[in-house]
Amino acid sequence: MQNSTKLVASVLANPTVSKSLKMADLIAKVGVSFVPGGSGIYGASKLALEKVSGYVQASNERRILDFHRHLLYRPDGLEEELSDAEVEEAHYHALLNACISDIEEEKTSAYAHLTRTIAKGNVPQNYRRHFIVSLKDLAWEQLDFLRRLYVTTKFEVMPKNGAGNVETSSFLTDYEPGSIEHLSVVAISAKGFVNETELSQLGITFIEACSRSEDLSPELFGYKVWSVNRCAIICLDSMDIASTLELSLRTHRFKAGGIILDGALTSRAEPPRSDCIILVVRNGATLDSDKLQNLKRLISKKTVIQMLIEDSVDGDGESPISAPTVKISRDKLYEGISETIKLLKQELATR
Repeated sequence: MQNSTKLVASVLANPTVSKSLKMADLIAKVGVSFVPGGSGIYGASKLALEKVSGYVQASNERRILDFHRHLLYRPDGLEEELSDAEVEEAHYHALLNACISDIEEEKTSAYAHLTRTIAKGNVPQNYRRHFIVSLKDLAWEQLDFLRRLYVTTKFEVMPKNGAGNVETSSFLTDYEPGSIEHLSVVAISAKGFVNETELSQLGITFIEACSRSEDLSPELFGYKVWSVNRCAIICLDSMDIASTLELSLRTHRFKAGGIILDGALTSRAEPPRSDCIILVVRNGATLDSDKLQNLKRLISKKTVIQMLIEDSVDGDGESPISAPTVKISRDKLYEGISETIKLLKQELATR
C-alpha cells in the first residue's frame, strides 16, 4: 500500500505530464454509439494502454476497459457536459494507475467518478491530489463506511425503533476496538474526513467527488428515511387509539409530532411542532366553547384530517370542525387508520 501510494504521488509530481487531456478526445475514440464491450470502448482502452505503457501491463486491459466505461458513459448514454471537460494528464494517469494497481476491483467506479468530477471542475484545485492519494489509501470497506456516514448526515434516517434519527456519531463512537469500524474511523480521521463525532465538510466533498448519486442512496444501505412531514395527533377519544395511530404513522415514515389529549385543550397549550394533524374524535362528541376555540387555534394553518369513531350508539355524524373526514368503527380500527393515513398523504400531495 505504501509503495503504491508513493507511485501515485510521484506521478502527480512528474513535471513531464503537465498537459491537459480533453475528455472529448477520449470520447471521439469511442464514437457516439456505445455498446458495452464493443470495439469502440476497447479502442479507447488500447489508447489508454499506450499512454501509460510505462507502468501498465497488457493484462490490465479489462480494468482499463471498466474504468473508461464508468468514466465516459452513463446508462442513458454520453454526458454532454463531460465532452467539454478536461483533466490534467498527471491526475488522469495517477487515477488510472491507482485503479489498475488496486487489489479491490470494487473501487473502479470510484476512481472513474473522481476523474469525472475533477474534469468537470467540481473538486477544488487544492484538494485534488489529496483526494487521489486518499482514494488509493482507503480500503473498500472504509469508502463504504464513509458513504454510510454521508447518508446519515444528509438524510433523516429512521432508527429501527422509536423516534429521532440515526446519528452519525453512533458510527464514530460505538464500535469494538480492532473492528472494521474502528479501523475505518482511524483511517478516515487521518485524512481529515471526520471531526470527532461528525463527517467534516472535507469528507462530504470527498465522498461526493468519488460517488455516483446511486452510491449515496439510503435504500442501498437498507435505510428508511422519514417523511418530510411531521404529524401530530389530537385525540378526543381513547389514548389507546392515539397510540395505535402513532405506531401506524411511523410505518408510513411520518415523524411523530406528539399527542395532545382532550384535557390539554387549554389556552396555555402550545401548537404542536408539526405540518399536519390527525384529529381523533368520537361521533357526536361536543366541546365547550373554550376548548373549541383552543382546538381551532392549535390546528390553524395546518393540514388536518379527522378520524371519526362511530360507536354503536346513535350519533349525528358531526365533528367539532370542518375538515376531510374518515368514519370508522372500533372493530375495524386498523382498516380505518390505513384509510386515514392514505387520505392524509393525498391532502399533503395537493398542498
